[in-house]
Amino acid sequence: MIKRNFSHWFLVIVILIYVNPLFAEGDYRYLTEGRNFTFAIYNNSNRLITYPIEDWLNRTEEMNEKGKPYTDVFVISHGWNFTALEAISNYHNYIHALENHLLKSQQENFRPYFIFIVWNSVSRPLTSASQSILPYGLADFIKLPAEIIDGAFFHIPSGWKESINAYHTALGRDLPVSYMDSENSREMNYEDGRDIPVSEILYKILNKNENEKSGTIKPKIHVIGHSYGAKLIALATLAALDKYEDKNSIDSGSYLESMILFNAAFHPLELHYSDHGKLFIPPEDIERHFKKIQRKAIVFSNTDYATGFLFGSGQIILNSKQSQMINALLNHAVQDKGLFSLIPEEVIKYVGIPIAGGLQLLWNVGTSVGEWSLRSVIQLPTEWLHHVENNDTFYGAFGNNLLSKILNSVHYFIPLDKFNEDVDQQGIFRTTLPALGRSGLHNNAKGHILNFLNLGGMKGFVLDENENPRAETLIDASTFAKMACSTDWQEGSEFQNPNLMYSFDASKVFDTWLSPAGSHGDIRSSDEIVYCVENRLSTTAPQKIEGTFNFVLKFINGLKERPQVQGALP
Repeated sequence: MIKRNFSHWFLVIVILIYVNPLFAEGDYRYLTEGRNFTFAIYNNSNRLITYPIEDWLNRTEEMNEKGKPYTDVFVISHGWNFTALEAISNYHNYIHALENHLLKSQQENFRPYFIFIVWNSVSRPLTSASQSILPYGLADFIKLPAEIIDGAFFHIPSGWKESINAYHTALGRDLPVSYMDSENSREMNYEDGRDIPVSEILYKILNKNENEKSGTIKPKIHVIGHSYGAKLIALATLAALDKYEDKNSIDSGSYLESMILFNAAFHPLELHYSDHGKLFIPPEDIERHFKKIQRKAIVFSNTDYATGFLFGSGQIILNSKQSQMINALLNHAVQDKGLFSLIPEEVIKYVGIPIAGGLQLLWNVGTSVGEWSLRSVIQLPTEWLHHVENNDTFYGAFGNNLLSKILNSVHYFIPLDKFNEDVDQQGIFRTTLPALGRSGLHNNAKGHILNFLNLGGMKGFVLDENENPRAETLIDASTFAKMACSTDWQEGSEFQNPNLMYSFDASKVFDTWLSPAGSHGDIRSSDEIVYCVENRLSTTAPQKIEGTFNFVLKFINGLKERPQVQGALP
């Protein structure tokens, strides 16, 4: 009864949100009045409980009939630390800010549609229980201590499971190969919803573009993710491209226009998911699929503690790559009726899986500690040599000479001045397994010889033929700030090389440091970007959330290449 009542109230709230858009007097609100967005909402079982594809197809048909076809479709996922309702509310903040942004820019030939991915990425048991049980305002009285306890005992530890949830929301509860011959027609189940992962949503969009009539404008496809949502988006994109190429036998050109990963809370090796009879897909598969994306960006910040120390510390105990592989195989054992056909499903689910899962958890913890230790030992000598050669602490006093290098050999062990610097400058504090949101792809490769241990299938997008990081793949903080500070649109052709993956240093824009997570959540912050005014990049200081939109629209934009469509917004 409790579960059913909660489900009813949840749907009521979602419906109310849908029918009460944000209106503003005067200007037409393209997103809210035009209903040019939808939500793909996933429950705690990683099942889809809304109809985003149907919404998009219906709205596309309406716009085509009006002679105003969509030019772009965006699939966007939030990250860690959101309940489903919080995520929807946060998306409406994005929608409101983006609405204002579109009104300011008034660009012709840009008519986007947005699919917002919603998934439960946090656990707050004490806060939820107090709000459900305590009357007379007592819940508000204990709200602060409840949130502190939930954060200390559940929030950070839940990061491991939320990473796995991102994996299954992206790829499904079963192995991706099981969706290869299925269509988006799985029946809605009252208890669980539809087994339609985000990869299937992306595949449907790709497939519709492929089947459009000749001469029809095909919208450019963009995928964007933040934190664990970046992992979700990257995995879903890989699986969607794998299925798309298998079904269409096409091996030339780009299928997606852009992929942007903000504060990505994953290590490159986590993209090697289990599929096609392999425990981990090979690096060449990842490289081949990602080359079908015209522009690729990883946005990182030197003060993103959530993807630096916090993420790296968690990998010591529970390695994400191994955890998701084990979980996927256990789920497949339950779903594959032929594998244990003689054993009742209840016995497998309630006896076999818990026993196997408990044993695998012990094994995973043991091997994670071992792998982390081995990586540290292997990487320490090359990291030390890199620090001796490249650390700039003593350049001002002594220049880049032998004395500086001798001092660097000691400085490696006490790099107190490099805490918020690039990861390759951090000496002994350098995290063994940092997430891409802290290091970017380029800086992750610096100082490492065996980069296949760190970069996996992303190695070819950043290293040259001599296994050295390509200088053009690291975009400095000043360049990112220029893109974030102004609403003026620019030609983005310089980032169109599908063979590269660009790492953008956002440290001058996303610069919060006095916070447990640092700048991890700055992309949605209303704080002003002071750097913009101080360096005369804009006359007024935009909010950080505005800076996020400015960067995205500049990165994905190629106005000279856009098809000419009738009229501007709407």
